[in-house]
Amino acid sequence: MAIYKGISAGRDMGLENFVVESDAETVIKQIGKGDHSEASYGGILAAVQNIKADARNVSLHHVSTKANRVALALAKEALSISNMVKWKEDLLLCIRDMVEVEQGS
Repeated sequence: MAIYKGISAGRDMGLENFVVESDAETVIKQIGKGDHSEASYGGILAAVQNIKADARNVSLHHVSTKANRVALALAKEALSISNMVKWKEDLLLCIRDMVEVEQGS
């Protein structure tokens, strides 16, 4: 579902040539192959394929769970903030340290 939301957000913002990353390697492979008939979450995979077809030049990439730490921190932060203005102000603060560590490696 996060992949669907990522593609949807990019499309809604009018982005072209963007990448959605996920640590769900099996899901990324199934979407790439169009193989969703046997998966218990086949309906979600079909929805992702449909929205991906509507978006312009979106690529799906697998990343390790470690590489996905910033996205997970942002998701947790978003769940704890009810005011979007506060969210925008605190966005960089909640991930600054992780981004600095990743840039150093």
